[in-house]
Amino acid sequence: MPEVEDVYREIAPDLQDSFTFVTQTQVLEKTAPEERMVLTSSSHTKIAMVTGVPELSGEIERAVWQVQRSLQEQRDKLASEKQIAAPVHSSTQGSSEKDSKQ
Repeated sequence: MPEVEDVYREIAPDLQDSFTFVTQTQVLEKTAPEERMVLTSSSHTKIAMVTGVPELSGEIERAVWQVQRSLQEQRDKLASEKQIAAPVHSSTQGSSEKDSKQ
């Protein structure tokens, strides 16, 4: 069986210099770089062929789907948190300023 590095070299050659190691502190402090997918939805067949283990195809396909879903949920949550934290500019704010001046 080939080494993991060989598999990634075959499956995702353009990502060879983009791997980033993240510390637990970065994760806890939310300073880690944004996560991104290394494998795509079509990677499962390539990995099965490169490793010579056809049974991996279904497992890789499922894993990629789960990670894509998890990353989308994280992005949605972050967008929601940003929206909640954003200051609300409404017409009621202007009228309260008028009331305080009177």
